[in-house]
Amino acid sequence: INRWPSFTPERKNQAINLMISNNNPDRIAQLLAAMEAKKIDPNVIGWRRSVRLMTQSDENLRLRARKLLDQFRQDESEALKPFGDVDHLKGDAQHGKLIFQQYCSSCHQIGEKNGVAFGPDLSTVKNQQKKAILSHIILPEKSIADGYERLNITLNNGEKISGVIAEENMSEIKLRPAPGQLTIIRRETIQELTADSESAMPSGLGQSITPENMHDLLEYIKNYHKENLK
Repeated sequence: INRWPSFTPERKNQAINLMISNNNPDRIAQLLAAMEAKKIDPNVIGWRRSVRLMTQSDENLRLRARKLLDQFRQDESEALKPFGDVDHLKGDAQHGKLIFQQYCSSCHQIGEKNGVAFGPDLSTVKNQQKKAILSHIILPEKSIADGYERLNITLNNGEKISGVIAEENMSEIKLRPAPGQLTIIRRETIQELTADSESAMPSGLGQSITPENMHDLLEYIKNYHKENLK
């Protein structure tokens, strides 16, 4: 937990798996304490592991987990309220394609087309419910996709570089500082590495897109693969 800020996304995932493996109550208690102290963002737990935490046999730990993770979903519900029941509202997918091009294509592709490969390809979420996709858009810091956390790196010469990991191995990290850019950093040149809790995707998109346009965008993401929308 003390080393958490210096972990890459893969290491964070491994650490969480270790802490909840075998339902070890001591490790789970430490994990919950770290979330309560805001050292670890509840978002990194993920749905399946959240279910394990909220259904474990130890009543005290189960109640603590439910309190933490239920509050997380409660905040999300409040943020999504202005957009209505999006799962039961149909939008105009053709117009949604224009909204995608205006607001999303500078950092995202969909189906490996029509944009810049910086953030996750939005085809990966098309099978999710519209409400879940809306949450990714409105609360990017609550739903950072694995491998897309922003890293802050300080080199031995004092230079600071920030970006999203494109690829990493034992000897180097390939970092995307911005859409269309790629920097290769040798690990021996790194003095300090920390993961930013903020998403590389800016927040506030919910204030820029009207509910009607958001419905159209969600319709396009769900149906982009249809021939007349490609």
